[in-house]
Amino acid sequence: GANIRFKGEEIQKGRIALHRGMRLNPGSVAWLATMGIHKASVFRRPRVGLLRSGGEVVDIGMTPRTNQVRDAHGLSLSLALREMGMDLNVAPIVRDDPSSIRRTFSKLMASCDVVLTTGGVSVGRHDLFLGVAGKLGVKTIFHKIAQKPGKPMAFGKKDGRLWFGLPGNPVSSLFCFYYYVRPALLKMSGRRDFLPQWFEAISSISVKRHPRRTEFMRGRLERGRVVFAPKQGSHCLGGFSDANV
Repeated sequence: GANIRFKGEEIQKGRIALHRGMRLNPGSVAWLATMGIHKASVFRRPRVGLLRSGGEVVDIGMTPRTNQVRDAHGLSLSLALREMGMDLNVAPIVRDDPSSIRRTFSKLMASCDVVLTTGGVSVGRHDLFLGVAGKLGVKTIFHKIAQKPGKPMAFGKKDGRLWFGLPGNPVSSLFCFYYYVRPALLKMSGRRDFLPQWFEAISSISVKRHPRRTEFMRGRLERGRVVFAPKQGSHCLGGFSDANV
């Protein structure tokens, strides 16, 4: 019986080869092919539109003036979306002008399953997205969350399409992506393991928090102990570079 591959030794007739919700990889595709299955029903990749806003935001590679910042959102969110394998449409940065925002926002809502916007959802006179979204027929489901970072976040829907209004601070924006947007995209992709993982660990420091809000911190888990990044501000992206929790 040496050097012989027996018929049906790995899987028997009538057994499930791949479960619904599993992400296909080269091995699983080859596994189907050996059984003569050359077509399979899959979930379509969600098409995601990314709209960055703000007259103070300049593209990576440009030298910002004293009143400007480099576009961290476009880089971090684009990479996170591509890492997930999403079909991505990144619009040019729009200035704080209602007509410009409405024109670009409208195009993305019409052509994408999910639209992410950055900035423009707080309470300043340049925070225009909520008003523009309403005029475009987007129903705001919620605006502002009792949490830090990411309090100003907004979420809305129109004809089955989703809008996530991410905050302007780069840490707040990226955190809200991982905690709210990524699970939604995974679920739309047919994944069953779409929720963030939770587990207990020991903190390396004593932490005080506001009693009326949930606070999220970036840190590194090592052997059941979490060491937190020293700077936890909503603008301090360095804490993300080494974080795994």
